[in-house]
Amino acid sequence: MSFDWAEYLDIAKVVAKSGIFLSEEAAFRCAISRAYYAAFCSSRNLSLKRGAILKKTGEDHRLVPEYFRKSSDKRHKKIASKLKRLKDNRLEADYEDAISNYKYLWQLSLNDADYIIRILPTL
Repeated sequence: MSFDWAEYLDIAKVVAKSGIFLSEEAAFRCAISRAYYAAFCSSRNLSLKRGAILKKTGEDHRLVPEYFRKSSDKRHKKIASKLKRLKDNRLEADYEDAISNYKYLWQLSLNDADYIIRILPTL
């Protein structure tokens, strides 16, 4: 049985709200990262089912959004746009020493990931 990547989105919601054993900022940063991976891995799996050629390397983080961006379907283009923003937010949360808007990035990330997780089964 394969892993349901959407569960990462549930973790992202719980972690940011609980803050158990973490500073508030660490919890929100972790949640931003998990939201990205929930959306990315779910999108990756659908694109593979639809015939996308991926490399199973870090390059897939570019190839998956590109797959959706190339489609004429507006929903696909929206997924590509949201994946880019999710990745940008994740990179900031994972690599920047100081970010003042982590709560805002968390909310954007949850909204974007939630949209992607909800829309993928309808495509």
